[in-house]
Amino acid sequence: MGEPTYSVPQNSGDRLAVLERLIAKQAQGAVRLSVLEVGSYEGGSALMFSHAIAKHCEHGGMVMCVDPWLPYLPEEDVNSNEMCGRMEAALKSGEVFKRFCENITFGDPQAKIKFQLGSLPTVLPTLGPEEQFDLIYIDGSHAYQDVRKDILIAKPFVKVGGLLCGDDLERQLADSDQEFTHRNKHREYVNGYHPGVTLAVAKAFGTVWCEEAVWAVRKVDRSCKQWSSP
Repeated sequence: MGEPTYSVPQNSGDRLAVLERLIAKQAQGAVRLSVLEVGSYEGGSALMFSHAIAKHCEHGGMVMCVDPWLPYLPEEDVNSNEMCGRMEAALKSGEVFKRFCENITFGDPQAKIKFQLGSLPTVLPTLGPEEQFDLIYIDGSHAYQDVRKDILIAKPFVKVGGLLCGDDLERQLADSDQEFTHRNKHREYVNGYHPGVTLAVAKAFGTVWCEEAVWAVRKVDRSCKQWSSP
């Protein structure tokens, strides 16, 4: 039957293990689990979510992926970072979306992977205010304005007690050169971290729980004003 294939390495095994632990924690006492993934690329983390839900939640659940599957990386990063250059070329060719569609066929049938083409601001309003998720994972564009917008839009769609989390928080704002972080907040990846993620997460929540660059906060109340560690 083959197996999933990837043109560009994405999340490491350590990061996926952290995300699986978060799923296992959310599954305690849950009937079904629903996950919304913002930014799926070739489907590696979506597959992990699917199999983790089936493994840890008795009645399974679902994974909804939202991604435009279009080029988005800043020219500075495309020209200076080999990985960014490869990712941009793969997006332009359409190869990324093709691989995603092929790869998600390897998901667990107890936690089917669905997808919608588009950005979070265009897709979430179409779902209706009653649609909420046990976990929303943000890993799309890493530019500050995009991460900030995704966080703000996602907050009301997280269930009370659910998790809002994301990838690529290698450095929290308090531990960074803040002038450099602000100056490079539009960049994808520079000097070993993602400045836009660092700044957007700090603006939204301050210092947060983080492990292997995966950050997470738990929704405490419907007002979206109180968040705690997972």
